[in-house]
Amino acid sequence: MLGTVVNTLAIAGGSLIGLMFRGRISVAYHQTVLHAIGLAVMLIGITSALKSGDILLIIFSLADIPKTFTTPEIRVDCPDHLKFSIVKKLVNYFKERYSVIDIDGVRVLFDGGWGLVRASNTQPALVLRFEACSETRLDEIREIVESRLREISEPV
Repeated sequence: MLGTVVNTLAIAGGSLIGLMFRGRISVAYHQTVLHAIGLAVMLIGITSALKSGDILLIIFSLADIPKTFTTPEIRVDCPDHLKFSIVKKLVNYFKERYSVIDIDGVRVLFDGGWGLVRASNTQPALVLRFEACSETRLDEIREIVESRLREISEPV
C-alpha cells in the first residue's frame, strides 16, 4: 500500500488491518493518535487547496481513482504445523512464474490485479485476498491461486 501511495502521489492510503500511509512520508502509522494528527494535517491541506481555488484539481484527482473489485478476507482452515510450509511452497512456485512480494506471505502480482495468501497469526488458517480491475479478472486470478493451493495442500 505504501508503494501505491508513493507511486500515485496520493495524499493518503490505508489497509484493511488499520495501517495508514501519508504521501511523502515513509512511515506506517498504526496508532490512533498518529492517525488523528495525520488526518488533521491532510484536512488542513485540502482546506488550503479549496481556499486557493484548486478544487478542480481535487475533483479530477478523485475521478481518476480506478474502479477495483475485491474479495472479502477468505479464511481456509489449515493446521498450525503446516500453514507456514504451505505458504513457503506457494512463494517458491509463484516466484518462478510471476512477480511476487513475499513479506508475510505471498502476494502474486498479475496483469490487472493480485492475489495474496498468508498464514494467520491467530488461528490455524490461511488468509486469502484478491483484487483486480474487473470481476472477470478477479475470478481468473482467484482460480490461479486457489488451484495451486489445492494442489499443494491435498494431503492436509
